[in-house]
Amino acid sequence: MTSEFINETNYDEEDFDKFEGAVYYLAPEKIQLIQIYLQNIDGKYIDQNYDSNAMNALGIYPEAWHDEATQDHAFNRTQLKEDLQYLKNIFTAANSENNYLLIFIG
Repeated sequence: MTSEFINETNYDEEDFDKFEGAVYYLAPEKIQLIQIYLQNIDGKYIDQNYDSNAMNALGIYPEAWHDEATQDHAFNRTQLKEDLQYLKNIFTAANSENNYLLIFIG
């Protein structure tokens, strides 16, 4: 399902200078699809599938994942679950208002 709304781009070979001034966004229709998809993912899914060693070995940014579960340590299972909820809240709000979301990675 993710391929419906994520562009298959090889970012290692992309010349980002040619995109200067471009504005990327998600239209309300895409936001609705993503919100539906996100509703099916919860903290239990992360608990069952989180593997810090595998994520680091696969080079998943920031390659500093660990199993320490305290609030003052980033890049762990706890933060991932909190960030998932934050992401779900953003998409729920955007969908309920029929809004667009701007995308910026930098």
